[in-house]
Amino acid sequence: MNKLTLGFITVLAISVSLVSNCSQVDIKTTSNQFKISEKPMSEFLDVNAMLSGFSYSKELANMFGLPSAEAMDLDSPLLASALDIKTGNRGGSICRIHVLIRSDTDVRLPEDQQLNSVSGQFDQIPYSFIKKPQADIRKKIGGQVRALANRAIMRFGTAALDDGIVANEDPNASYVSLPLDSYHKDFVPGVTWIVMPINCALAADEKHTSFSLFLESSKSPSDMILNQFIDPNKMLELKIPTVMFRGMQEELHFALESDENASSIGKAPDTYKIISR
Repeated sequence: MNKLTLGFITVLAISVSLVSNCSQVDIKTTSNQFKISEKPMSEFLDVNAMLSGFSYSKELANMFGLPSAEAMDLDSPLLASALDIKTGNRGGSICRIHVLIRSDTDVRLPEDQQLNSVSGQFDQIPYSFIKKPQADIRKKIGGQVRALANRAIMRFGTAALDDGIVANEDPNASYVSLPLDSYHKDFVPGVTWIVMPINCALAADEKHTSFSLFLESSKSPSDMILNQFIDPNKMLELKIPTVMFRGMQEELHFALESDENASSIGKAPDTYKIISR
């Protein structure tokens, strides 16, 4: 696939736009006329831009009414994957991997139908208003983090993994295991949505050619991810298309450069303003 579909995946809607030659359209109104011009991505993006890359299967194309010509062959139960990048945050750019899988997939998740981590939403209203939470709020946030921790681990490899290995002993890969931002069982009929933050720099590193998100199933030995023991034969391996990361290189490098510039000028500003009068 030579083109990637950019999309924002939300519970209520998925909007898809096709990127051609990494350019965006700038539309300006002059009376009743529209002036349309192309300019590079780096000029188009502002400091608080949300950037997304989306790859999906033929099965999901049929379910969601997406362009079938842009669909990819993905290994079941993976229906789609997405990489989103949120720039302009106080702590730097946030990269997240999204996976859409069949809802009947055997995966070890909390019993809740859906669970969202407040700590993963601090760049969004109303969570962005929380500055110094009181004890009961901190307890709630901590409980959510614990419930969503050690649920998934992302492998960025220079070669595929065939056998079990302890993550820090794998000579061909780097790993990231952060608490999930959220998951939604059956967010639409037959589809489960899982979201986890990942390292932007690892995603941008072109030496990586193998990308897999590992999850435990009910048949996996307990605490495999907690103990950082990864085995594709005993875990659910979701192989994320390499082309998705390749197609987001410009956006990833833009985010990393924005972080460097922000660190040189001090703390990034809040993404909202307080109106008191």
